[in-house]
Amino acid sequence: MPTRVLLFNADGNDTELPFTAAALQKPGGRQLLWVDLEGEVPGNLADTLAALELDASSLGRLARPPAGHPYLTHSGAYLTLGVKAAQNARTFIPLTVVAGENFVVTAHPQGIGPLSTFMGEMQGDTQLGQLDSAAFVSVLLSRVLESYFTAMNGLEDQTDHLDERLLRPDPPEDPLEELVDLRRQAGDLRRELARHRPVFMHLAGADFVVYAGDQHEAQFGRLLTQFEHTLESALHTRDMVVESFDLYMARLGQRTNDIMRVLTIVTLTLGILAAVAGLMGMNFQADLFKTGNAGFRDVLIGSALLIVVILVLSRRRKWL
Repeated sequence: MPTRVLLFNADGNDTELPFTAAALQKPGGRQLLWVDLEGEVPGNLADTLAALELDASSLGRLARPPAGHPYLTHSGAYLTLGVKAAQNARTFIPLTVVAGENFVVTAHPQGIGPLSTFMGEMQGDTQLGQLDSAAFVSVLLSRVLESYFTAMNGLEDQTDHLDERLLRPDPPEDPLEELVDLRRQAGDLRRELARHRPVFMHLAGADFVVYAGDQHEAQFGRLLTQFEHTLESALHTRDMVVESFDLYMARLGQRTNDIMRVLTIVTLTLGILAAVAGLMGMNFQADLFKTGNAGFRDVLIGSALLIVVILVLSRRRKWL
């Protein structure tokens, strides 16, 4: 999705504006301007956003969203923050947000699913102009947290599928490598989300303001609660993967027991045959040893019948 500029007007119609300096003027009261920069940022960014009076540092972060840890800065007239949205459990997309009185500018190098969905939901007059920029930032960050839930759902689906395969009578080949990969993804997802804690705690602080007179306390307080719930869900996802490893170990133990049962039956059978062969090889002059081929045949038949009896009993007792 290319760069889009939306002007929300609580007292009129919402309007999509061209990304030009002439069109981008500082919004008035009961209006909210959202500039969403996706992909490569135009080189004339400073001139186009001149009406918003952003400093060089904020413009630089919009032009090149930093890929490091999440951050939050405040210049007095507006705030600049950087977070990461989860494309999946492996890939995280940096998102820079600059917000001042009645305007919000966002920049990200590629599409972010929940933000694209949010943009697509805007049909007709949305009444978003009634929100101040602090409330709108809260909405955007809530969508960022939603991206982590989506990534967690993907991991949980993979884990459930693996559990189903492990519980089948004919389990798959050794899934240890797959389990290790799932565990790594769950850990990376939780750690990446946990790095955002200082940002959300600072936003919810009583001493924090986006601009003088904003109404941010309730929105950012709810946002911090949502963050904590998301982090708890990430811990739950990691625990699910650990439980799958326990299931794998139990299945591995059962397979070892099955092998030991078979080896026990084989050892018992061979032991009986060896005992019969030993008895028949004794040097007593008994009539049994003078029966020739018929006696040899009877010994083989008797040994075979004994083996069959052992196998039938083993099967009935579910040893095999």
